[in-house]
Amino acid sequence: MNKVTYDRRTGQFHGGDRRFIARAEVLRLVNAEAARLETRLSGHARLLTQDKIGVTEFQLRIAEDIKLSHLRMAAFGTGGEKQLGSRHFSTAGQELKRQYKYLQGFGDAIAQGELSQKQILSRAKSYGVSARTAFVKSEKLTRESYGAREAKRSLDSQARHCSSCLIPIL
Repeated sequence: MNKVTYDRRTGQFHGGDRRFIARAEVLRLVNAEAARLETRLSGHARLLTQDKIGVTEFQLRIAEDIKLSHLRMAAFGTGGEKQLGSRHFSTAGQELKRQYKYLQGFGDAIAQGELSQKQILSRAKSYGVSARTAFVKSEKLTRESYGAREAKRSLDSQARHCSSCLIPIL
């Protein structure tokens, strides 16, 4: 992912070899990062449910992994770390603040014994979805900064969708 840049002229990502990367591949990379995050978070949850770490340590580990993943996805969404601007960091920071608030509530529920082990594992994994959000928001900001006002949808080919292929970004 670190060799990927965004070409503002074409509105596409390309790799270190300057060849364009298919949108499906970009989404595969995003989903792979989200899956890696889910795996790391599941590991922390297992340690917690096995009483190997406490709730506070669990929250710190989750928060750190979420932060690092969000920053990687924000950088990817802009086409590389060098393109990250203050708006990207601000947007990522706002999303992280939301996630930390959810994490605080999650920790409180664990400390009060309100969640089963299965619920803890499931809820910890759900934070992986936020990595995708970081990419989408960063990519949207980048495209807007280059004057884009519409985007092609990347839809599931097996699902039913309306016939419109363009959606407004703003």
